Amino acid sequence: MNESWQSIAALGVVALAAGIFLWKSLRGRKSGCGTGCDCPKAGKAGLPK
Repeated sequence: MNESWQSIAALGVVALAAGIFLWKSLRGRKSGCGTGCDCPKAGKAGLPK
């Protein structure tokens, strides 16, 4: 069998993973609280600390 398709598939998986990491890093974090992070904003917003 020809192994070139495996190389192409592996490159595709790596490119997809790199694209996901890049997308998440460029999108940035959402400002605000509410995830139970125990920051000072959590108490002011009426969220449980």
